[in-house]
Amino acid sequence: TNVIKTTTSGLKHIKVNAKLPLQANAAAPWLCIHRAELHAQLLSAATALGVPVYWGKPFNAAQAEASRLVAADGLWSAVRAASGDASLPQPTGHWAWRCLLPRTAVPQAWLGAAVTACFAHKCHLVMYPVQLAGVAMLNVVAFTPSGSIDARDVRWAQPTTAQALLEALGELDARLADAIRQAPSITRWTVAARPPLTSARAMLCELHGQTVPLLGDAAHPMRPYAAQGAAMAIEDAAVLAVCIEHQSDWQTACQTYAQTRWQRNARVQAYAMRNGRIFHLPPPLSWARDAALALYPSLMRNRWVTELVE
Repeated sequence: TNVIKTTTSGLKHIKVNAKLPLQANAAAPWLCIHRAELHAQLLSAATALGVPVYWGKPFNAAQAEASRLVAADGLWSAVRAASGDASLPQPTGHWAWRCLLPRTAVPQAWLGAAVTACFAHKCHLVMYPVQLAGVAMLNVVAFTPSGSIDARDVRWAQPTTAQALLEALGELDARLADAIRQAPSITRWTVAARPPLTSARAMLCELHGQTVPLLGDAAHPMRPYAAQGAAMAIEDAAVLAVCIEHQSDWQTACQTYAQTRWQRNARVQAYAMRNGRIFHLPPPLSWARDAALALYPSLMRNRWVTELVE
């Protein structure tokens, strides 16, 4: 079940406002997984295929003369920069905070099979259960206005404190506040993004005279208000693999990949931006949002987001 919890007075009294089953679409079921475990699964699959993996090897444009280079190196893509693209993702005005809460610190009901979103004016937080090495925990991701930003904080997550997070959230449900105080560690980073894609060309770059496909955040970083950033990167990889398999040459495969993917990615980018505006509405607009969700929980569902790529 997907549980949307909203309030009309900040996050002081979290209450269930609407519920929607997540497993209604059997072709695209939901799965909550710790990112480290997802990485481990992907690495295991790659090594099983004989793919060599080299750790701690920074990208060197002068040495990158392979005829088939794929840029899947994230928001601050070194490959994209080396191609001559001087544009950079821009801060969106929000911090993202993340912490894992031990199961002993949270009410047992919060560890059930639910994704919980709590909305307030200018901020919101999402909670969902995960397991790491067989240990159940509650993952909490909060978004708050960032104010002024130190240039050193833009690119990477920074360690922070429970007190800083609680101050940023303001009045908070006492149970959640107590749990956050028990978090072993908390990180904060600047939410940065690019505008939605406007063409297939934006998913490609050129390096050493070769076409390089851009995947995931390297091509289309998006606001994390639809939980689709990693999903779109995985879709990109799957489609690129099919294009390479079925096209006779690299250039054609890359062009087909870009044409196939750019409109869907642009639509999800725009959808995430819209979600952010809806999540952070002030009263009385937030009251109308809450009432609409309570009457029509299906408003939370956007089937096109989870449609399988043909």
